[in-house]
Amino acid sequence: MTVTLTALDTTNDGALLTLADAKDYLRITGTDEDDVIGGLIEAAEAFMASEVGRIITAASVTESVSVGRNTRGFGVRDWPMDSTVTPVVLDPDGSDVVTMFDIDYATGRFRAPYTLTPGTYTVTYTGGISLSDAWARYQPMLAGAVRDWVAELYANRDPGASSVTDGDMSRSTYPLAVPPRVMRVITLLRGW
Repeated sequence: MTVTLTALDTTNDGALLTLADAKDYLRITGTDEDDVIGGLIEAAEAFMASEVGRIITAASVTESVSVGRNTRGFGVRDWPMDSTVTPVVLDPDGSDVVTMFDIDYATGRFRAPYTLTPGTYTVTYTGGISLSDAWARYQPMLAGAVRDWVAELYANRDPGASSVTDGDMSRSTYPLAVPPRVMRVITLLRGW
């Protein structure tokens, strides 16, 4: 399966954690480290999405799905899907065949009334965990996990320095271990 995401311009504000919130948590008042912290926010959010195995904040996705013989449907990886945006489904010949499917937007399942032509289907849709009805429950946990991971990355941002006098706050704990509180959120979302 090949998945291509559209680039998200976070301008140092992530989808789950703003630059201002991260700086407050890190007790940083100046602007000298804004680019560093913004990059850590992006890295932490990408790490969370990678570990969970799904997009967290809704984005446009193009996914290639292999369909075998005697198959009447398939699912996409980054469910739930935005039900206000009609997906595009191209069959192996490149024809848009979305109208032949019954689509369950909540689970990302596509079901056809008959057996599909075997091959690779290309599906373009908007999906991500943030489209879930349960998002209000998950968002604070995810924001906290991203915040904690940003703090850990910030504290260990220059592990190659030989001492604190090199202008960093490095510790000798590289490679970093993911904090247990962050792993608990990842484990929760993997099982959802």
